[in-house]
Amino acid sequence: KVARDRLADPGDLSAKTDILSNFIVSLREQGRLSKDLNAPVEPETMALLRDVVLSFIAAGRDTTSSTLSFLFYLLAVHQDEQERVAKEVREQLGNRAHPPTVDEFAHGFELLDATVNETLRLFPPVSSDGKTSAEDDVLPDGTFVPAGTRINFEIYCIGRDRDTYGPDADKFRPDRWLGPNKVTPTPFELPTFQPGPRQCLGKDLALFEVKLLAAQLLRRFRFALARPVCDPPYCPGI
Repeated sequence: KVARDRLADPGDLSAKTDILSNFIVSLREQGRLSKDLNAPVEPETMALLRDVVLSFIAAGRDTTSSTLSFLFYLLAVHQDEQERVAKEVREQLGNRAHPPTVDEFAHGFELLDATVNETLRLFPPVSSDGKTSAEDDVLPDGTFVPAGTRINFEIYCIGRDRDTYGPDADKFRPDRWLGPNKVTPTPFELPTFQPGPRQCLGKDLALFEVKLLAAQLLRRFRFALARPVCDPPYCPGI
């Protein structure tokens, strides 16, 4: 219904900034979708638009909630880090009522940003992913990959690699993302949101949602564990 309503919109969709409108404009430019609002839509095209909407609703919901759960768990365990982040949030926002904006997150809240990055490194919402080669290829180390080969990469393990993050790679330390010696992994070295042209379309939205809710809660509440500290079981999947 969301896709059909947007297809029937007589306004200028190119002036809109949402991802569904952008997809519709692109399909019309490619000739895969008629500009005539009354023209029938091919089932394959409607399925594509439906999947776009579902990706944002389903994928963004579960992965974001998983990240927030581990974020507040880690801050509840590490009370000193929680107080540091809360102090930063209070200093940035003061007593104002309205929440921080996208632009403010882009130019401030360095410790909150580092804390979210550290959470995603230790507990990525998607722990394992993979690709299938469309044709014969050769990896950078010379390994031959025949067409149709499925290759998995373990994001959970990559984020805890001691060669990259040091001997304390399994510890929660947001400061590793700050200062002159901070870690700066590329999306290929830490593919939490996938690297390259197929990077997660909802990455910026998901990070904004996590930081927004964290900031709004940390400025008002303190978090503590109801039970003694334990290592939470981590199961692949959402």
